[in-house]
Amino acid sequence: MRYAIGIDLGGTNIAAGIVTEDYKLLEKGSVPTKAQRPWQEVAADMARLAMELVEKAGLSRADCAGIGVGSPGICNGDTGEVVYSNNLYWDDVPLCPTLTRLTGLPCRLSNDANCAALAETVAGAAVGRRDMILITLGTGVGGGIVADGRLLEGVGGTGAEVGHTVLVLDGEDCTCGCHDHHHHHHHADEVFTSWGRETIKKFTREGLEKILEALSESDKYGIILRAKGMLPAEDGTWIYFDMVPEETEIREGAPEYTGRLCVIGSKLDEHALEELFGIA
Repeated sequence: MRYAIGIDLGGTNIAAGIVTEDYKLLEKGSVPTKAQRPWQEVAADMARLAMELVEKAGLSRADCAGIGVGSPGICNGDTGEVVYSNNLYWDDVPLCPTLTRLTGLPCRLSNDANCAALAETVAGAAVGRRDMILITLGTGVGGGIVADGRLLEGVGGTGAEVGHTVLVLDGEDCTCGCHDHHHHHHHADEVFTSWGRETIKKFTREGLEKILEALSESDKYGIILRAKGMLPAEDGTWIYFDMVPEETEIREGAPEYTGRLCVIGSKLDEHALEELFGIA
């Protein structure tokens, strides 16, 4: 059996996984992107994470067919370049050639939302469907469209960029780099409500798991789309977490000067959230 490595490059986190030929997830992991540093450092972390997962899964490089990368922004699948990504501050970055050099594995690249849409049609919620639309909510708002069983990429891979829909005429300057249009307010934190806090309170992994379970399963706190943060632990380590409905990741991370957390959604009850996290 051959295996594939998938990497989701985000403005906040780099997430990676190893999948089997029948789309079963074998291993997964993530590291912070730290997007404002040089792209070479980000690429090195992507390659390092991929090979760490290969080793963790008990595989060798020869067992892997290659690497697939989903990146925000405009991507050239033929050359493996990220042509432009405002969330990463990248221009003309040769990402796939770099990852191939670092890992010895072939690499393919596409826009992250397009990758997510295609994945849902082969192994997710849209299996068996010929037409579907997917909306991604992260550092930015993205979209992917499958029409008649084919991925609709459009000119330059921008055909499904629903995050750049006009909502406020003559609104704020857009971060995408275009200066000849006036459609803005397309980031997740501009479309939805967010609640965030800094805290010195110490948590336990077990306690945090119960908090995130409550966020995921109860509507008492609002309609929760995502919760993430980094918090000091009682044992002196730091706990990083990232939760979307039905999926939660908790891991140990690098120390920070103070704990920080953020909840994104709609109709958020801030008082209830403060009580849930015990920082009222």
